[in-house]
Amino acid sequence: MSDRRDPMQVVELHAEDWVTAIDFLNALKKAIGAPDWHGLSTDAFLDTMIYHDDINALKSPYTIRISGVGKANLQTQEAIRALARSINQHSAPDRGGDLEVTIVVED
Repeated sequence: MSDRRDPMQVVELHAEDWVTAIDFLNALKKAIGAPDWHGLSTDAFLDTMIYHDDINALKSPYTIRISGVGKANLQTQEAIRALARSINQHSAPDRGGDLEVTIVVED
């Protein structure tokens, strides 16, 4: 019996052009292939990125790497960092059934 693991996918996002936190959230929705009805709350992203792998087109395991965060406005930076903290906290691979998803924030 083999224990085959899918390779970690890396999705690159660039924050330099995001004017608002909504720009970030919409870019993230697009990157993960979220359905049109997907919400913009942290809970909505936790549900579809961590707890249920059957909603978004992008499947676990994956890393979202967000570069240029320091060039975004303060409100957008805060939204990026808050969502990244929440996703990373809830995605710990030792939590059993949770999916392996990481958000890396680069200034």
